[in-house]
Amino acid sequence: MIKFVRLNVAKHLPILLELNVEYFEWIAEEGEKYMDISFESIIGSPHSYAAMILDELEIYQPPSGVFYLLKENDDFIGMCALKKIYRDTGEVKRMYIKPEYQGKGYGKKMMERLIKKSQNLCYKALRLDVGPFMKAAQKLYRSYGFEEIDEYPEAEVPKELRHDWSFLEKKL
Repeated sequence: MIKFVRLNVAKHLPILLELNVEYFEWIAEEGEKYMDISFESIIGSPHSYAAMILDELEIYQPPSGVFYLLKENDDFIGMCALKKIYRDTGEVKRMYIKPEYQGKGYGKKMMERLIKKSQNLCYKALRLDVGPFMKAAQKLYRSYGFEEIDEYPEAEVPKELRHDWSFLEKKL
């Protein structure tokens, strides 16, 4: 059975950092294979990337956002977050499931949770960005009604990667 656990920084800091390092390492490895560029030269080391999240955690907190850790039994297996980028628009961030837990429908459960939370926050739209090598994520997002839009300035995707990235939006 899975459980969504709201992030408590004092309690969950090690797992938050671990998941973010794994997330970056996966993005860097897959992105480098697909795009033939060094992600670390653009974004920095996995640990500096993970530490970056600590500086911005307040934007993922109520009343305008949330950060969840996904737990199966006693193991933390993933994360997902939502933050406000405009008065009535949220952004899906940090959606990640450890590889050994992928393909079990957890991404759908995470997306449903974030959409419901967005509606509770009275957002009228949700945005996100997705890399060209993230085929399963692209399929998931499109199955929930996300459609291609022009890039938006709040996306944290570095300028060097934006030409290959997709930017999506779902009207709520």
